[in-house]
Amino acid sequence: MIFVNNTPDVRCYDIELKAISCAEVKIWETRNPDNGSFDENYLKLREKIVPTNNSYRLTIRPYSIVTATTLDTKPMQLDEPLPDKSLELPYHDDFSYLGYGDGFLSSRGFAPRYMTDQGGAFEVKSDAGRKVLLQTITEELRGSEWGFTPDPVTSFGDDRWTSYTLNADVRLTADEDCKAGIGVRYQLSACEQSRSGYRFEIGSDGNWRLCSMMKILAEGRFERFVPDVWHRLSLTCINAQISCSIDGREIAILTVRNELIFSGRASLFSTYHNVAFADISVTPAGIPVYTERIDALDRRITYFGNWKFNTMGSFMFHNRTYAENDGKAFFEVRGTRTAAAVIALSEGTVISVESDGRLIADKVSVRNTVHRATLWHSFELENADILRVTVHEGKVALDTVETM
Repeated sequence: MIFVNNTPDVRCYDIELKAISCAEVKIWETRNPDNGSFDENYLKLREKIVPTNNSYRLTIRPYSIVTATTLDTKPMQLDEPLPDKSLELPYHDDFSYLGYGDGFLSSRGFAPRYMTDQGGAFEVKSDAGRKVLLQTITEELRGSEWGFTPDPVTSFGDDRWTSYTLNADVRLTADEDCKAGIGVRYQLSACEQSRSGYRFEIGSDGNWRLCSMMKILAEGRFERFVPDVWHRLSLTCINAQISCSIDGREIAILTVRNELIFSGRASLFSTYHNVAFADISVTPAGIPVYTERIDALDRRITYFGNWKFNTMGSFMFHNRTYAENDGKAFFEVRGTRTAAAVIALSEGTVISVESDGRLIADKVSVRNTVHRATLWHSFELENADILRVTVHEGKVALDTVETM
């Protein structure tokens, strides 16, 4: 049996055993560290209980997880710590996986390395002597769904990638409603139609779009576009500048002023057609490549005024945690360096921003923001240490602060 206590109070349970007889029950416990390493209280054998008349009392301490078992088991011990490494850039995948052995792909259901399908099914196939990544589910094969399933999309890489270029060969089908695209700064799988971050998409009719989430930033049309041949798509984010190209021809470049998506993974999109992708590469487009994400409940953020703190918010917050103001209030973030982005929901909000005591934004009215987008951002902080954000009017639900 597994017990979870996510309250500040001790919980006690009287357990009566039926249709089972045992000499003792092992109690394994996981809870927060005392004053040592983060895992000092991870999966520890707290005690062994000998039942009396086939019953016993079990105490669950605050904010702990307990397993009560009659099994004689031990937690797995790793000989060496697993490496804590991010997927390094530049990264390239042609899906051939030479040197991995003949059965490598079949042993993993022909799934590519590192990619996570949020909708559809992306599998490695052979195509005219070339390995490609094929979206294999069509509308005819699509099963009955419980709730919501995103349109076909797979993502890969690091959630903290910020300035980089994604290149991919893409081949659509000739179906009139077929669309495909590539994306950067992918953040949120369960948003509307799973279209997260920035994406460059093109349809079999030659219509193309550059989008932020579901918002169209730029669009156009290619005359005499041939969909079912290979095209090279490229999408680049450098700070707040977004650009895209097809077959070596740049077709849009713009700067995002509001609701910037600051970081995220690379992604591949399609409709429910057999769209193929090949020769994928991700290369750095700026320095640094990675952001540091500071959670709203991190000790580096100090709050002043009235704030409410939530540890069980929507999954659309990064860690389900956020801080919400009640009236005029402000917070300070330490260690913001040369760039920072305040990721927050807002409603009717007016803010001021100071960097090391220097006022850099004075009572600015900001648009109502969506999840994972910036309330405010700057790439010109000049190695700042303390960033202060004052909320004069409206509501702010602070998710994270990202810094570089």
